[in-house]
Amino acid sequence: MKPSEISSLINSPSWIALLIKYLLSGAQQINPNGLGFELVFVAVPFLMNEEIVDKLSHGNKRSNLSKIFSDRDLLGSFSCVKNSIDYYNPIIKKSIILLSNDEKLFFGENISLEKPIDNFKEINDSYILRYCKASYNFGAIISKEDPTEIIIRFGV
Repeated sequence: MKPSEISSLINSPSWIALLIKYLLSGAQQINPNGLGFELVFVAVPFLMNEEIVDKLSHGNKRSNLSKIFSDRDLLGSFSCVKNSIDYYNPIIKKSIILLSNDEKLFFGENISLEKPIDNFKEINDSYILRYCKASYNFGAIISKEDPTEIIIRFGV
C-alpha cells in the first residue's frame, strides 16, 4: 500500500465521523447540551495521535484537563499536534457532514447528538475500540471546561 493510500484511510471522513460521534457522546454524558462546536476542530487532531489515544483510552471520564497537563509525556504530544489543526479542518468538516447523514445532530453554540452512545457494545475490533474510548473520554474531559480556556491551554 502506498503512503498516500494509508493516509487516506487514516484521515478518512468516515473514520473521523466515528471518532466525533464518540467524542460528542462522551461530552453529552457530562453536559447534555454537547460540546462547543469549535472544540470538535481542536479535539480531533489530538485523537489522531497514538500517544494521546493510549493515555485517554486507559483513562476515564472523571479525569480533567489538569490531570492531562500534569503528564509530561502528553505535553510533548500536545505541542506537536496543535500544528496539525489547520490540516484537519477540511477533513473534519466533511466528517461532520457525513455524521449528520447517519445521525441527527443539533447545531448552535454547541454540537450534540440526538441519541448519544453510552457503551461500546457495537465495536468488536480492539484497535477501533481503543480510539473510540479515547474519543469518548476526551469528550467528557473537555466538556467540563470553558471552551475559551481549552483553546488558550492548548495554544491554538
